[in-house]
Amino acid sequence: MSGEMANLNPGEAPQLVAQGLIRSGSADNDAKRMLFVILEENPEPSSLLRIYGQAAVRGLLTTVDRKDVWMYPGVLEYVSRHREVLEGGI
Repeated sequence: MSGEMANLNPGEAPQLVAQGLIRSGSADNDAKRMLFVILEENPEPSSLLRIYGQAAVRGLLTTVDRKDVWMYPGVLEYVSRHREVLEGGI
């Protein structure tokens, strides 16, 4: 996830970026779909955990905490708002 996410243009619309990422066929498609869902649907943290699982959410938190990886501001805001619930579920 980090290599492709680091190369994304912050000005691109999330829908266009997500469509390209989902079609990319990489092993990180679940994580990419999760980012798209966060940006588009702003789900409850419990449903994110239920749908994607503990490992994917743990990976999201780890990626957000890294300083060398670019991340959508909307994802950063979502994680900061729901970090306690997300961490409690993993």
